[in-house]
Amino acid sequence: MSFFDSLYYDLFSSSKKYNAAPEIPVLAFISFCQSNNILTLLNLFFYALNFNTDYKIHHYYIVLQIALYIINYYYYEMRNHGKPILINNNSIKVRPYISYLYIISSVLLAGITYYILKEF
Repeated sequence: MSFFDSLYYDLFSSSKKYNAAPEIPVLAFISFCQSNNILTLLNLFFYALNFNTDYKIHHYYIVLQIALYIINYYYYEMRNHGKPILINNNSIKVRPYISYLYIISSVLLAGITYYILKEF
């Protein structure tokens, strides 16, 4: 969870310059990455089991995105785990480019594993 905490700090600090409510895009980015990670694992699981049924990845994605956004909102905003992260920024050691690299790679991995599942 510490990686997502550092991702929260990094995205929040850049989002507060442009948004009146900076937590909304931050939580959406974190949920987006978590959804892609779960879809990657799901694709690998289906591939390992030789699951040949056509499943609608966009239905899974929409449900995961909404569910994870609610969970992240509860964790960071309702339980106030986001404020100590922003106050105690000495423990953050992830560079900003690593967070964006993680976002891009999570999308690519989900796409590649879905392609492998469908083609092979």
